Amino acid sequence: MNENKSQSTIDNMAKKTVGGNYQIAPSDWNTLLSLAKEGKQSRKAIKELNEKSALKDREIVRLKKLLAKHEEKPSVIGTMKYLQAKQLDPEALQAAVERILHKSTNAAKMAKGKVSEAARAVDDVVLPGRERSL
Repeated sequence: MNENKSQSTIDNMAKKTVGGNYQIAPSDWNTLLSLAKEGKQSRKAIKELNEKSALKDREIVRLKKLLAKHEEKPSVIGTMKYLQAKQLDPEALQAAVERILHKSTNAAKMAKGKVSEAARAVDDVVLPGRERSL
């Protein structure tokens, strides 16, 4: 069987008889039957692929909406950036985190010291002669 027959070759398989009917050779009939079966199988495969494609398209739309929803949340973006930085240069990330934590600890100590100083000043003004509360 030759599946690569051109459209004109297929059109020319049938011969018109004197009575106006069409006649086809047995070998051409077998070729046409094979092509018809193949066409039916192809249409079924195309239908299945289109259905799969539609499912994937819907999944893409759903995931895009989900991503857009999460992009609005800075914690998710921050987490994604953190994980990316961890993959690219874990040592530099660790050093940066330690610097930030160190600054944060120092700032907390300084703030606590300022609160203590302010509390002592309030105690001195409000409660003269008493021992300091801090």
